[in-house]
Amino acid sequence: MRNINCCNSVQNKLIQKIPHFTSNEIRVIYSAVLAAKLYLGGIDTDFIDTSHIDSEWRKELQKNFFVYNRLESLLEKEVEKYQNR
Repeated sequence: MRNINCCNSVQNKLIQKIPHFTSNEIRVIYSAVLAAKLYLGGIDTDFIDTSHIDSEWRKELQKNFFVYNRLESLLEKEVEKYQNR
């Protein structure tokens, strides 16, 4: 339930262009970026429900592949910073 609440909070903040995220919200964003990269990379994604991803959505994901790479490194640093507290 906590992750769902964080997802909803992140969604609302992104829609409202609020640039401040809690540590848990950053972890949720990081997880989503990693999941997208794994899915697009053809890595075993049995733990990800991909049943709702159609070809159009996959195309949209592919358009942003390089953005995911950049976000991964930025978010990874943030997640590590929170884990080391």
